[in-house]
Formats: sequence, C-alpha cells, structure tokens
Amino acid sequence: MADRITVLFLPRWYPNHYDPMAGLFVQRQAEAVSEFCDVVVLYAHPVEGAANKYEVDISFENKIHTLRVYYRIPTRNIPLLSACLKTIRFIGAYRRGFRQLKNFKPDLIHVHILTRHGLIAWFCKLSGKIPYLVSEHWSRYFPENGSYKGRVRKWLTKKVVRNAAALITVSEKLKNAMIDLGLGLTKYYTVPNVVDFNFFKPDSTIKNRDKKEIVHVSCFEDKSKNISGFLNVLKTLTKKRSDFICRFIGEGPDLEIMKTYASVLGLNEDIVVFTGLKEGNELLKLMNSADFLVLSSHYETFGTVIAESFACGVPVIATEVGIVPEIVNQDNGICIPVNDDLAMIRAMETMLNGSVVYEKEKIRSAVIRKFSPEVIGKQIFEIYKEVWKR
Repeated sequence: MADRITVLFLPRWYPNHYDPMAGLFVQRQAEAVSEFCDVVVLYAHPVEGAANKYEVDISFENKIHTLRVYYRIPTRNIPLLSACLKTIRFIGAYRRGFRQLKNFKPDLIHVHILTRHGLIAWFCKLSGKIPYLVSEHWSRYFPENGSYKGRVRKWLTKKVVRNAAALITVSEKLKNAMIDLGLGLTKYYTVPNVVDFNFFKPDSTIKNRDKKEIVHVSCFEDKSKNISGFLNVLKTLTKKRSDFICRFIGEGPDLEIMKTYASVLGLNEDIVVFTGLKEGNELLKLMNSADFLVLSSHYETFGTVIAESFACGVPVIATEVGIVPEIVNQDNGICIPVNDDLAMIRAMETMLNGSVVYEKEKIRSAVIRKFSPEVIGKQIFEIYKEVWKR
C-alpha cells in the first residue's frame, strides 16, 4: 500500500448550493479522513425544473477535490414516468462526474448511505476491481421507521452489502438493526460522526437568568423526534411550575403542526418558543444559554445534537436511542426509556431543581476523546488499511 491511499467518497447527501446543511456529517468525515488519505468527493444532486439538464461544479474545499453534479428532474410527479426519468438522470449525472475525473482510479470507494450509491460502487468493483466499503447513517432499518421495504430494494441492498469489504455504522443500535434484517456481513465496524469542537464550545459570558432554559434541536419530523410527546410533558410540568422556558430550534415538515399543537395545549411564548432554523453563532449562543438539552426521539441512528451539546458542556435528558446508551451517564445527563412520559417528567424536575451539579469541562473533555476529527479520521483510516490488506 502506498503511503497515502486515494479514496473516492460517493455520498447520498452532501452540502450543496441548495442546502448547505445536507450531509454535513459526511463532509466533516471526509475532512477528518483527508488528514490521512487523498479524498475525492463525487456527489449528484437532483433539482426540480433546473434550467440545464446537467451542471457540473468543481471545487477544492479543505484539501478535498469535490465534484457536484446537479441534474434536472421533472416538477410534475407522474409515478412511473418520473421514476424512470429520475433514474436515467441520476445515472447520467454520475457518468458526467466520472468523465470529469477522466483516468482517475481510486484505491478504495467509500459509499455513504445505501442503496443506489452502493450499486455504483459495486459496478466499479466488478469493472475495475476497486474495493468498496459502506457507511450507513439512515434510520430506515429501525422497525419503528418502517420504510425499509420492497422486494427489489431489499434484494439489491443485500447484494451491495455482501459485496462490500466492510460496513460502518454510526451506532451499535444501527448495526444491530441491520444485522437483525439479515444484512449479513462479517466485517461490521461502529464509527461515530465527527463533532466540530473548535466551533461547539462553552461560553463563559452566559449569565444566570430568572428562568431555567431548555433547548430542543431537531428537524421537526414528529414520527422520529416525538416533539408532540415532549410538548405533552411540558404541558404537565406547567401544572406544577413556571420557572422554565423551552426553545424549539429548527425547521421541518411538521413545524407548523407542532406550533398549532402547542397553541392547542395552551403553551404560550412564556413557556415555549419556536425559533425556526438557527445556524452558526446564533445556534451556538442558544445552545450555550441552555441549562440542559432534551432529545425526546422515538429513534435515531446517531444523535449528533447530543455530542454537540456535550461539546458545549451542556448536560442532556435523552431517550435511549442512537448513541445515547453509549455516552450518556451520571456525569453528563439522564438517559430515559423511549415513550416514558413519567420518566421524562421526573428527569426534567431533577434538572430544573438543580439536584445534580454538572461540570462543563468534564462533560466536554469526555466527548473530545470520542468524536474529534483526529480520532474519527484515524479510526476510519485504520479500517481502510485493513480493507486494503485483505
């Protein structure tokens, strides 16, 4: 093996012109790995009604050669016709991307999120003898999600997984869910997402307030995030106390529904505030202002917001999803069963009463050892080396 191997990333999601937050966790991982390998990213993004059928954007971002191919898809959804056209354009986008790369032949291909991109990697393995591995981040394999279905999809997914040199999941829960579905592969690894500790860090200028501050950060999809259940808990707490305010940060498909539901429950802005999407320093300030963060999800593949909260030294209350059972303990928060409103209420009262004192630096230092770019980049590089040897 050469001193520095070359790896081609094929991600399903990646930051792009239309959504700079999409697949940010993949970009962070690519940057972490680039300290040890030469990384090229090839990403295709569908655009409804775009002016051009295809548009190729080439850039160098933090030492990574990045190709984004935008491709036009129809605005009208005629099921069979639209599906066929989307598939044709998807394939065409990657053909143009590989054409731009010309004679480039990576040592390894790293697929992020199944299944279509795994098929591309499988083809490269068959035609060019390039080994590939897969990182999975999607929650569709959890029974609570219920979206992993269809004979063709399941058959293709099994084929892609069984021909991969390795499969990486972001949490033990996701790994076990995939194994339970019969996605058999002997080489499973668990590698968490990267956390930007240079950005997410404590703010000593935050002052004490009259009310305790709680934050909830999510993509506002109630099926997975259980925002309605958390609102019910807040309503119950208001019958006993009014010494807190909860800020709901983010946007998504169920945002307006949750606003309406909060209003129906009688949760006014003295108790619940919907801030909308916050990024950068605005998000950091809101997280650092919090006395604690609450994650109320039914399921998560990882739970990045938990690690980011810890990076700020802010404790959490979280349901037993994603990485929560692996990292939440008595030194940094309270872990509760999924869908247990009584346990959530008790945990929140413990936090609001200040019954436990948490040390910000202790919370932060523990997660730096697990989720820093240096640690994650090295873990993945070691997997690459093992795959290459085999």
